[in-house]
Amino acid sequence: MTGVQTLAAWFDARLGWSSLRAFGRAHLGTPSGAGPETGWSPALALATALLLALQLAAGALLLVYYKPTTDRAFESLEHLVTRVPAGGLIRNLHVWGAHLLVLLAALHLARAFVLAAYKRPGELAWLAGLAVLAALLALCFTGCVLPWNQLAYWATTIGTEMAGAVPGFGPSLLRLIRGGAVVGEPTLGRFFAVHVLLLPAAAGLALALQVYAILRLRCASPVEASSASVPVHAVATATPVSREWLRGALAANLLLGLLAALAVLAPFELGEKADPLVTPTGVRPEWFFLPVYQGMKFLPERVGGLPSRNLEPFLALLPALGLAALPFLDRRPARSARERRLALGLGGLALAGALALGGMGALSERTLRCFGRELHFDLRGLPDRFGPAK
Repeated sequence: MTGVQTLAAWFDARLGWSSLRAFGRAHLGTPSGAGPETGWSPALALATALLLALQLAAGALLLVYYKPTTDRAFESLEHLVTRVPAGGLIRNLHVWGAHLLVLLAALHLARAFVLAAYKRPGELAWLAGLAVLAALLALCFTGCVLPWNQLAYWATTIGTEMAGAVPGFGPSLLRLIRGGAVVGEPTLGRFFAVHVLLLPAAAGLALALQVYAILRLRCASPVEASSASVPVHAVATATPVSREWLRGALAANLLLGLLAALAVLAPFELGEKADPLVTPTGVRPEWFFLPVYQGMKFLPERVGGLPSRNLEPFLALLPALGLAALPFLDRRPARSARERRLALGLGGLALAGALALGGMGALSERTLRCFGRELHFDLRGLPDRFGPAK
């Protein structure tokens, strides 16, 4: 026995990794291709995992220079962007990477919905995917205040006000989130701690659970898959590992190229330092929160005898609750598009509504100029004035 083998046997006797390896071979062995998670899905998962690793690396580099205090946060990022070599590139990679991660997670869920992967036995993978998306959105929200510029400060102020509208304990919840009556030093410290410590751990646990659930489903034997109500046509021969790795490498390279292009060609401006006494015009959340934010503008003053402001937190959570309840509401074994026309139609309408609200939110309180004419949009994103340019 060589020295390396002796050392490996010493660690194995104390850590027992041979038993873990045997467990993995028994439960996560050769893929059988069961379920819809075949084709390009593993490649997209590999690209997403690589993007997540880059996010962690870029975030760690930002922590070297970032100071989480109200009098140093903006200045530290300004120093990073203007004086540190490649500092601006690292910041833009981190910001654009967050946007792409949310987009990829949403596309994964949309694909799972179209393929009915949320049905038995895929409920756990679906719920874990929702948890991953929720953690990514929370990471984006908590990271919003960290630059401590005007847009970050006022967007966080508006976003946290929704918590204060919860009937009963809303004011206490708002003070807990902000650390006081207004957004300030305690808010920045709490958001920084949650962004750096709690949410990455939560996202990692949810992602690990999702990956395990998907691999467990894919690696089920044809007998197990059939007993779990997976259609016969979904149980196919194994996709060659080399082909999956090639697809993963291609998807990862395309994603990295897109990320690099966005970071170089479309950098995020740092803007001006936060000033609680000056409210900027046209403050709006990022695109992934924009449909919900814009939808709130169309609520009447009172709904069912209650002020609409008190219902906003629950209405904001309604899409997430509906997606979480989907596996338990749609319990039919049908998976083909022909047999799921109603579900796919409702999903298409919901997507179209979200895109419409997002577009209206992006246009709200803006003026478009073309060929000497102006088209102005009101608070709801509806055109209210069209005429010669001033």
